[in-house]
Amino acid sequence: SSATSTALFFNDHDVSYGPPQDWGKCHPATTKPSPITHAHPVEGSPVSRVAFASCFRPYLQVSDALWKHLREDFEPDLFIWLGDNMYLDTMSEMNDKRRAYNAAREDKYYLAYGPVAQPKIPTVAIWDDHDFGVDNAGREYPCLRSSQNEFVTHFNLPETDPRHPAQGGKQRFGVYSSHMFSVPEKEQENGIHLINLDNRSHRSPTFPMHGLCEGANSTMLGAAQWAWLEAEMLNKTSIIKLVS
Repeated sequence: SSATSTALFFNDHDVSYGPPQDWGKCHPATTKPSPITHAHPVEGSPVSRVAFASCFRPYLQVSDALWKHLREDFEPDLFIWLGDNMYLDTMSEMNDKRRAYNAAREDKYYLAYGPVAQPKIPTVAIWDDHDFGVDNAGREYPCLRSSQNEFVTHFNLPETDPRHPAQGGKQRFGVYSSHMFSVPEKEQENGIHLINLDNRSHRSPTFPMHGLCEGANSTMLGAAQWAWLEAEMLNKTSIIKLVS
């Protein structure tokens, strides 16, 4: 079956060390990215308030109350998208994915008070299944590279970011990342160590529709991400470690 062949193909976890690859037929996006962009944070900048959200369906909103409160009352220094940053399940159509990302950034409430409004709130992100690929998907998803590149576009990552396709053969496989921020009125620059984990790109099948169960060999992060996480935890000191 297709599920069986997929599971066998991805049984070697060392694939996580290479750049992301599409192993299926993936149709590229033809729609232009929205000119509305997120702001990438500056490493070492002071952070005292962090806001976060997930599961963004703009069309279900009934008012600007949440985003207005976020900007005018809470006033965060940093915003974290935790996944399902828009909803568009597709096995191959990157144009549909791009249009959904565009619609999320151009939502009238998000545009007026969200992180993309002026002044922009620096934003970092990780994904979950419905912006990554399809429901409960993992590394068997056929458009790993194409989907990651749409994520990069949506969050306006700089070409120097290891997740960016400009990195070529050195592009990170997965959207995991870390950031270091200072704490206001503290002398230590490494105040807040933010670690964003990707539990989709290397995830073993967790539902029969996505492949055979790998039992004790199952992974959520993949070997490369585990090694990276260990290095982050052991080699970087901070007052606070925030893992998302």
